[in-house]
Amino acid sequence: MTLPAGMREPQQPRAHKTRAALVEAARLEFSDRGYALTTAKSIAERAALGTGTFYHYFPDKDALLREITRERVHSMHEQTAPLAHAPPAVPELRVLIDGARTRMRALVELFVAYHRADRALHTVITERRLCDAEIEAIMAASEREAVERLANVLRGWGYEGDSEAAAYMMFCLLEGAVHGHVLGQALVSDERFTEGLVLALLRIAMPARLVQLPDAWPT
Repeated sequence: MTLPAGMREPQQPRAHKTRAALVEAARLEFSDRGYALTTAKSIAERAALGTGTFYHYFPDKDALLREITRERVHSMHEQTAPLAHAPPAVPELRVLIDGARTRMRALVELFVAYHRADRALHTVITERRLCDAEIEAIMAASEREAVERLANVLRGWGYEGDSEAAAYMMFCLLEGAVHGHVLGQALVSDERFTEGLVLALLRIAMPARLVQLPDAWPT
């Protein structure tokens, strides 16, 4: 991963280890203390390093939060990559619907796990993107890529209509629903949530197909 301008690239193994320790300490600090109470000093202390060492690698805590955001986004894209390839054409409609259901379930489960892995840190990032233009740019680029991937899958399923708009609706539904279930107060079990969200996503992804084979999915 290429570092942003102004950030020091470690050259020695020890320097890599020190930098990684600061990133991990920052992750824990933001998660445990929130944005306001996290400081360069508290990050350095958690990493058992001096504050001067912190500034040797990072200009401020915001630079660290941006790096953590990039790492989380990159990890999520790697995990969802196997689901993003357009599926091969299949002759049987039921096989297509069953495959789509499996893929949507895997996507929902990945989103739930990603948001649940560190709810507090995700909340900090979500709040900071409102006032940090660089975090907003990182998240917006990630969301655009997710929509493009979904649109590509829809086209592979033979979607008739504006695949990009449909993909955007699917992404908004997925992100918003998972935020409510994981970051808010869950009103149903994970299993009921997943089944309900998968059904809602499929009704956007292939409405005509479900009409052609109504018994392929519970109503």
